[in-house]
Amino acid sequence: MSDAKTDYSNLVAFQKDVSTRDSIIADLIQQGYARKSLYGDQWETVDINDVVSVVAPGAKPVIAGGKIIYYSKDGTKAVVADISGYLRVQDLTHKGRKPKYLDKNGKEAYNKITDKGKMVGKTKTEFNRTTHYIIKKRK
Repeated sequence: MSDAKTDYSNLVAFQKDVSTRDSIIADLIQQGYARKSLYGDQWETVDINDVVSVVAPGAKPVIAGGKIIYYSKDGTKAVVADISGYLRVQDLTHKGRKPKYLDKNGKEAYNKITDKGKMVGKTKTEFNRTTHYIIKKRK
């Protein structure tokens, strides 16, 4: 029985092979690598198995362009892993124009509590640090 990391690695290899014949997939993969290169040094490294086991336990991955997605059984959340090696957790119940992203535990990530106990919105940089995660490589 394979785990989320094994499934992810196998599908990454598959999509990279597809990208040699499909320029749209190749462009999506390159865009992911560019984002990771530009901002990845600010992101926490996580084990994809841990995130999937919390947010979407038992989920089987689905390929969608440059992403590999693990949907929760109830369809409310998804672990969206980019082929370039980072992931985000998406709230699928949000019906807005822009997707709503959560932290690695599937919890709200838009606000923070100040030293004085007041809830305030995070800056874009703070928000991205708490919603983007580098996928830990196996040794």
